[in-house]
Amino acid sequence: MLTSRRLIDIENGRQKDIAVVGDAILEGIIVLHGTPDDLYVGVNAGEWGGGLARVDRHTGKVLPVDIGSGCRKFPSEYCDPVNTIADVPWKPGCVAVAAGLVHFDSRGRIMEICGDKVERLFLKRLANRSKVEDDELSGSVAFFGLAGSGGALLAAGVDGVYSIGKDGKGHLLSEQKYADFGGVLASFDIPDIILVVTDVNQRRSVSGATPMIVPR
Repeated sequence: MLTSRRLIDIENGRQKDIAVVGDAILEGIIVLHGTPDDLYVGVNAGEWGGGLARVDRHTGKVLPVDIGSGCRKFPSEYCDPVNTIADVPWKPGCVAVAAGLVHFDSRGRIMEICGDKVERLFLKRLANRSKVEDDELSGSVAFFGLAGSGGALLAAGVDGVYSIGKDGKGHLLSEQKYADFGGVLASFDIPDIILVVTDVNQRRSVSGATPMIVPR
């Protein structure tokens, strides 16, 4: 559990907490993901930016993570929104981060974080789009969901679901068909995950309906 002041571990009925050193709770949509050593905090503020930080579970220190595009502090209008975080299946202790925003244009990528090492794992241009001279991410697929499946990562983007392997190569899976379940659009076509269409981003950007991955 993470509060604005404390990081709390509860295991087997026992509670241990340490003071948080730095800013860890912010406005926007917050996503959390824990590893044995760190708690990752992603922020999605839509067109107002976002970012990623990791909280050291031993010291409570909040460390901003530079995920590119001028993102060197947490949070920042220069950081792209972080929508979800998942374990990297082929690298224990490392996480993958889905960054993405659709605000008149689409931009996004999948980043891999292993402690202090940050690398771009996957980027895909939208069909018939090339990079803008002053913005290499403009016109790229924005990603909103991540999950591990069979040794690969499944990433939900604005144009469909990609399967990404440890070589960093990804391929677009066949188009999913969504069914209406009491007003909720969902797809069960892909093993291991459920795709749910949500408008959670609608107030923060013009992305409209975006897919969310639910592991099963």
